[in-house]
Amino acid sequence: MELAAFRQPTSLTLAGKDAGFSGSFLLDRSAEEGVQLTVAFEAPFPEAALIYSDEDPARLPVLELRGEVVFGSAILPRERGGLITLDPGAYDAEALEAAGVSTVAFQDSGGTLRVLE
Repeated sequence: MELAAFRQPTSLTLAGKDAGFSGSFLLDRSAEEGVQLTVAFEAPFPEAALIYSDEDPARLPVLELRGEVVFGSAILPRERGGLITLDPGAYDAEALEAAGVSTVAFQDSGGTLRVLE
C-alpha cells in the first residue's frame, strides 16, 4: 500500500480490526518539496513491513509515534543519508535517533515503534 502526499500537507491515520494485512506500507516521497505527509497507525500490523522509499529530507513522510506501532519489519531513512533496516526491538524517539534514523522521519507523540523481525 503506497502512502504519499502530492500538493497539500496531509495527515493520515490507519487502523484495522485485525492484523491480517501482510503486505508493505510504502511511505513514499511527496511530489512537491515541503509537502508533509504525517502517518499514524492505530492498529498493530505484525505481518506487514513499514518501508520508506526515499531519504530526501525535504520530501520525507513523517511517522507519528503514538501508542505502540507494531510491524514485522521496518526500513527507515538514515540520518546521514540512505536507508536503515531496524533490528527487532522497541524504539521510542530517543532509541530511533540512537539507531541512526533521521529525526525528520518521525514525530514524537510519546509512542514506540516495535519491530518483530
